[in-house]
Amino acid sequence: MSSMRQYPYFDKKTPPAALEKHINGDDFAKSQVYGRDKARFNFATGLYRGALDQAIIHYNVYAWAWEAAGKSIKYAGYGKEYEVCTVARHHAADHSPSCRFSSHSFSASTSTSSRLFLQSRWISTRRLF
Repeated sequence: MSSMRQYPYFDKKTPPAALEKHINGDDFAKSQVYGRDKARFNFATGLYRGALDQAIIHYNVYAWAWEAAGKSIKYAGYGKEYEVCTVARHHAADHSPSCRFSSHSFSASTSTSSRLFLQSRWISTRRLF
C-alpha cells in the first residue's frame, strides 16, 4: 500500500534537485514509468491475494486440505505409530510425561534434559502444521 501513497510522485517530469547531477531526464522518465507500472501491478496483485485469502478462510480450505492429507496418509497405510514424536498426557501411575520418538521410548527414567528436548521438538513440529 505504501507504493500507492507514492503514486502521485510518479507524475513528476524532472528529477529532484539532489538527483539532477546523477541521472539524466530520459532515465528519470523511464524510472517514473516503471515505478507507476510497479505500483499498479502491486495494487492489483494485493487485491487478488486479499480476495483469495478471504475465499480460503471463508470456505475453510485449510481444514479441508488438512483432512484430505490425513485421509491420504491413512490410505497409504501410515498411522499414529509413524509420527515423529507423540507426547502422552500422563502415565496413570507416576503422572510424568512420556515421549515416544521414532523407535525409542522415553519415560520418567529418561533425563530431564532429554525429555525437555523431545517435548520442545514435539511443540515445534506441531507449530509447522
